[in-house]
Amino acid sequence: MPQPSLGGVVGIVNDSSVDIYVFPNVSTDTIVGLAAGEPYIVPADGQLYNITCVQNPIVGVWSVSTPTSNNSIRKTVSVNLTADGTVNDGATYSYSAPLLNSNKTTYYPAGSPYDVLNAPLPTNDWFDTPEFNTYNKVRLAKITVKTNVPAGDLTGAVSQRSSTLMGLTDVQLFQLFGYVRIISLGSNGATFSVNEFNLLRPLDVYSSLVNAGNSTQYASHYMKNGTLYQQLESVASNNVWQDINDANGNRRIYFSPYIGYGQTGTPYTGYPSGFSFEAEVIVDFEFSM
Repeated sequence: MPQPSLGGVVGIVNDSSVDIYVFPNVSTDTIVGLAAGEPYIVPADGQLYNITCVQNPIVGVWSVSTPTSNNSIRKTVSVNLTADGTVNDGATYSYSAPLLNSNKTTYYPAGSPYDVLNAPLPTNDWFDTPEFNTYNKVRLAKITVKTNVPAGDLTGAVSQRSSTLMGLTDVQLFQLFGYVRIISLGSNGATFSVNEFNLLRPLDVYSSLVNAGNSTQYASHYMKNGTLYQQLESVASNNVWQDINDANGNRRIYFSPYIGYGQTGTPYTGYPSGFSFEAEVIVDFEFSM
């Protein structure tokens, strides 16, 4: 960003295929809602984001106006998840929580019968926000996963590889996974229709790649309590509008995240005692009338 000047506006349209990180001019300046010096991420959506200076000159503060064209808004929602062996399939996988196994209920009014998608149970991990009740359509725009997988000290040392720091083999590290599943009401009732970010996995040699100046693609890092951890990011591939309600006004779609570890040949039971895979899963929804 340029030097802050009260009332100054910077308009940004990201027509690329990757996110843009917009930093304040100096590390003491802030963008509203973020820590000092932390960047605002403009998604690759081709829409206008206006960043306005609202305080100057002692400390520069900027406010972001997100796109509202076509009567749409964006909303960020997050869920904290943990997979530690407590919930499992008994042989191979450990999950953060049971999958969102929503079922349908069939109603038989005087006319034709119709199905309603049952709401998630309180024990399920799922995303919800009031906009699901006030808008007609929704789509998943972006996913960010803040993991507890160490990024290391960003040197090329073997001791800074993530598997070494977590006490895993590199194969075990690769088997850490996560999904956002869209649960919709189809012709056969409740169905899992989309998996998102299942191809995003922590990188064992993340520290070495950063040190060498090489691309880490979807993986970046964030700091928590003085330690760097890997962060996975992706613009959602399922970038299509979904109807929130059916023709009868009943909600027909839910979004459920989960993380886990273990695969055939590397079951969760073979991981170190007390191992825990943790993540904050953050999604950007876009709502429209």
